[in-house]
Amino acid sequence: MLNKVRFSDLIDSIVFKIVKVKAMRSIFVKLIAKQVKNEDIASEVLHKDT
Repeated sequence: MLNKVRFSDLIDSIVFKIVKVKAMRSIFVKLIAKQVKNEDIASEVLHKDT
């Protein structure tokens, strides 16, 4: 029982981190897009960086 709880907590924390990173990435793309007025360029720049 304890192992199951710990495992689900681990999965929840991993999912939360992934969601947070994706949200931050989309915000970052939007910020770049505002500056360059083109979301395609912004996502291209982001893909080169990672």
